Amino acid sequence: MRIQSREQRRPRGAAARGVVELRETQPARRELVEVRRGDFAAVAAEVGEAHVIDEDDDDVGFRRSLNEIAKGNAQIKQVTEQVNHFMAAITDSATVRSFREKAKAITDSLDAVKNELFNEKIQADEDNLRFPLKLEEKIALLNFMLQSADSKPTASMHTVYNSLSAQIDIQLLRLKNILDQKVPEFNTLAGSIQKPPLDTRVKD
Repeated sequence: MRIQSREQRRPRGAAARGVVELRETQPARRELVEVRRGDFAAVAAEVGEAHVIDEDDDDVGFRRSLNEIAKGNAQIKQVTEQVNHFMAAITDSATVRSFREKAKAITDSLDAVKNELFNEKIQADEDNLRFPLKLEEKIALLNFMLQSADSKPTASMHTVYNSLSAQIDIQLLRLKNILDQKVPEFNTLAGSIQKPPLDTRVKD
């Protein structure tokens, strides 16, 4: 998810339904992200009592975190699709067997990271109460709270942001290790049968 500026991104509230909708630009998942009031209250509880911090601490890095998640989600989707297409294109059963274990190790590892970064089960507004919010949704909601507030970020907001940011960094490091270790091993095997390698670069 790539967060847009306050002028570009205008939340649309539906008070009668108790839903706050956030529309974000999402390279990896181009759908409407909706945050229900119940979720807002949960994150607000984490923020706690407001203690306004110095103006110099205003930038808490939401843009960086959201853009890094967007890039990670795009890499996960792209590499997973490439692995699936690669395996589907192989017709020789013996060759399929030689690739199956490494292919599964990549896709399973990518799924584990993806499931920590965002909840793909959230497809409609009511899903936000049925399924737990993941890191992407949580930090996007915290960013919305920050942009909606009349005052500067509070110390509590920084605390919650730092916690979410640390969790995001762990998942992005897991992703990096997959791309730096498991994918090259797969590509070496692919080269042995003159097949093109997996490309981890995010395409525009």
